Amino acid sequence: MIDDIQLLKSITETADMGRDSLNHVIEKATDPALKAVLQKQFSEYDSTFMSAEQILNAKGKQPQKTGAPVKIYSHMVSDLKTMTAENATSKIAEMVIQGSTMGVTEMTKQLNGYQGSDQTVRSLAERHIKTEQDNIEAMKRFL
Repeated sequence: MIDDIQLLKSITETADMGRDSLNHVIEKATDPALKAVLQKQFSEYDSTFMSAEQILNAKGKQPQKTGAPVKIYSHMVSDLKTMTAENATSKIAEMVIQGSTMGVTEMTKQLNGYQGSDQTVRSLAERHIKTEQDNIEAMKRFL
């Protein structure tokens, strides 16, 4: 059973990981169109994080952020993959698709177990899933 606080913390954690991962690969993107799409996606993650954080703060709770070891590992993997890729643009798109797919999966599981009654929280989770799905579609053209 997942309540409002747990769902909000899950939203902030996945949005934080999305922001961090995108921020890391934006600097590696050489294709201006890819870079623009990544920056837009970063803004969406940031907006989702801040919305969930605001609701959590109103409930007297703090957001959940991804731990530093996970972020460091993610950076190392993305560095290695882009360094060894023949086509960095395609590899970045592939990594974003993989990350967004994990985000859809995790958030869908959380939402399916959600027992809270706050429609704002539910809508935010649904919006986050939609954002992840849109991110996947946007990246396909760069493969």
